[in-house]
Amino acid sequence: MAVVRWVLLGLVTALAGYTVWSYWGPRQSEHAAHEEAAYYCPMHPQIRSPEPGVCPICHMNLEPIPDERRNQSASAASTSVVESAAFGDRLRVRAPGFV
Repeated sequence: MAVVRWVLLGLVTALAGYTVWSYWGPRQSEHAAHEEAAYYCPMHPQIRSPEPGVCPICHMNLEPIPDERRNQSASAASTSVVESAAFGDRLRVRAPGFV
């Protein structure tokens, strides 16, 4: 009876090890496809894809990302300063692509 317990313990341990390895193991081929997005939605710039398609939010066709947008840093391209006439305050507006 003790041998059966040890065999079952070994099998369960091997199965658990295989499950952990398959979940956290290296997957280099899947990550390579998601690194470089070549298309984006003009209305929703946060939607990016490595291949052409449609935006899941507004269903517009995804367009190729222009070279000048690819090379800009995200913080420089996404924040502009606007003067508020009513309060005289400075207001930060997040508008991608407008400086």
